[in-house]
Amino acid sequence: MFDIRFLLMMILFFGFLFHPVSALSEEDNERADLPARIQEAREKLRRAEHQAEKYEAYIEKQAAVNAELRRRKAESEKMEMALAPFLDDLLDRLKAFVEKDLPFLPDERRKRLESLARTLNDFHAPLSEKSRRILEALRIEMEYGSSVETGSAEIDFPEGPVRVDLFRLGRTALYYRTPDRGRCGRFNREKGEWEALPERYAPEIAKALAIADKERTPELLTLPVGKAAAR
Repeated sequence: MFDIRFLLMMILFFGFLFHPVSALSEEDNERADLPARIQEAREKLRRAEHQAEKYEAYIEKQAAVNAELRRRKAESEKMEMALAPFLDDLLDRLKAFVEKDLPFLPDERRKRLESLARTLNDFHAPLSEKSRRILEALRIEMEYGSSVETGSAEIDFPEGPVRVDLFRLGRTALYYRTPDRGRCGRFNREKGEWEALPERYAPEIAKALAIADKERTPELLTLPVGKAAAR
C-alpha cells in the first residue's frame, strides 16, 4: 500500500530544495542589474544638472536683456523730454519764418504747419514720427529756395481785387503780372506789401513765366531783386 507520509516528505524535501534556489536567482539578478541602474541614475542626474545650468544661464541672460531694455527705455524717455521742447521751438521758428517770407503757396504752407502742430501735440505719436514730420517740413521749405514756380493769386488794386499771374524766383523775389499784361509788380519784403514796377519789366516777367512753365528756352533776364526800381 502506498505510504502517504512518504509522499508528503518528498514534497517537502523538493520544495525546500528548489525554493531557495529560485529566490537566490532573483536576488542575484537584481544585484547584477544594480550597476546598470546606478549608471542610469547617474546619467539622469547629469542631464538634470546640465539642463539646470542651461536654465540658469538663460535666466541670467534674460535678466541682462531686461536690464538693457529698461536702460534704453529710460534713455528714450529722457531724450524725448529733452527733444520735445526743441521740436516745438523749431515749429515756432518755422511759423515765424513763413510769416515773414514771400507770400507764395499760402494755403499749402499753412495746412502743412497746422498738420505738423497736430502731430507734435499728439501724445500717442512716437518721437520718431514727430522728428520725421518736422524734418520733412524743413526740407520742403529749403527746396523752395532753389526752385522757380508760377501760380496765381488775388491782389488788391485801387479798383478792387484782381487775380494775377505769379512768378517766384526761389526766395529771392515774387513777381506778378495782370491778365491784360498792362501792369506788373513784385512783393516788397521790407514793407510786406505788393508794389508796382515800371512797365518796362512786363516783357521780362512774361518771359520768366514762359521759362518757368517750360514754354521758352532759358535766357538771361533783367528783373529787379533789390530795392524798389526807379520808375
